[in-house]
Amino acid sequence: MITQHSLNCPICNQALDKIASFPNNRDVYVCKKCGLRRLLPLPSKQNLTNLYGRKKYYTEELFELHDDLKIDYDWKNPIIKLYQKHLNEILLTAPPPKHLLEIGCARGVFLDMARSAGYKVQGIEANPYAAKYAHKFFNLQVTTTKFESVKKNFGKFDIIVAYDVIEHVPNPSGFIKKITTFLKPGGLVVIGTPNSSSLLYKIAEKTALVSKSRIVYPLIRFYGRGVEHLSIFNPENLKRLLTLNKFRVIKLYGYSIPLKNMVRVNGIYRIALTLLARPSYEFVTIARKTKNTKAKKV
Repeated sequence: MITQHSLNCPICNQALDKIASFPNNRDVYVCKKCGLRRLLPLPSKQNLTNLYGRKKYYTEELFELHDDLKIDYDWKNPIIKLYQKHLNEILLTAPPPKHLLEIGCARGVFLDMARSAGYKVQGIEANPYAAKYAHKFFNLQVTTTKFESVKKNFGKFDIIVAYDVIEHVPNPSGFIKKITTFLKPGGLVVIGTPNSSSLLYKIAEKTALVSKSRIVYPLIRFYGRGVEHLSIFNPENLKRLLTLNKFRVIKLYGYSIPLKNMVRVNGIYRIALTLLARPSYEFVTIARKTKNTKAKKV
């Protein structure tokens, strides 16, 4: 059920306007002020558990994206190269030895790479299969739980990373607030997420608007089959959210997940997607926790 509260932007509390509808009875809304996109109605906690808690979420539903992220990962693989890019940016900003936590660490590949680079690493993963895999094959310390359930005594970290996570959470403001509690003063948060300002997203959304939601396949892919991605940010509104929660953005860069890892398409459609995806359609924001105890007003 959509409540009046859910129809307000979680960043600036302004009203949301509906801009597109999906066949599964979920709609895309946009904030009039900051441009945040929201997928409503939001799923229940049980819906989220059912969606992300199953083994086949990794072994079947996300097979194309995640099958290469295993213990025998290939350093020439595009996804592994992307992970190395993310790691290089962290190495430049906060070199080891430091204590790094990854939220949503999946099967542990990025953590394994970070550990090899000299970081002391720890992970949180809600999917029991993925967490067990990370422990069994990489000998990683991974807590099997939702980040929202982590207790305050969990620990303090120098770096917290969350790649392709924040778009999945119903309450992104609460997500950032909770990250703040586990970061040391001056610590870094690193967030990667799809970009609503990207060319690929703009074309997908414009297609849905012009067709009056008759052509929504490109847009529904941005929202994880119209189910998973509940918020689509751009660099400006994510910066606003971070600033409100005592962070100072220090670095921003774009990236793209190789499309061959996401969709099985051929012919003209594959060519079109490849061309459109050359400009980055996701972005990473690196922000430092300020020592000021008062959140800033923006």
